Amino acid sequence: GTAKEFVETVCKMILTDRKKTFKPTEDLPRLVFMALDETNPVGTSGIDKKAEALMRRIFGDMNDLGTCIAELRNLHGTGHGKAVSAVPLDSRHAALAVNAATTLGLFLFQSNEKTKK
Repeated sequence: GTAKEFVETVCKMILTDRKKTFKPTEDLPRLVFMALDETNPVGTSGIDKKAEALMRRIFGDMNDLGTCIAELRNLHGTGHGKAVSAVPLDSRHAALAVNAATTLGLFLFQSNEKTKK
């Protein structure tokens, strides 16, 4: 749950910083999409066309990552009550989700800093 909230906070910070409107109840996948779109992380980085195309694919996957983090949190996070019979995530899977969210949040933060006007 905290991993999802971290990415959500970074996205909202970026959008607020850039005076972009969003619904307070906006879901994480939409916030990630909006933050990526706003920061234009490939932009004019000077990389060749092939590398740019590969980076754009990664950004598309980052969008999917936002969806997966949100859905995983809904299933196994601390934000919803669980049945007594619920099986928790294996610690390595939880670590993967946290590390993925950290990477996504840090990249968005760095992209925001790099592309501020």
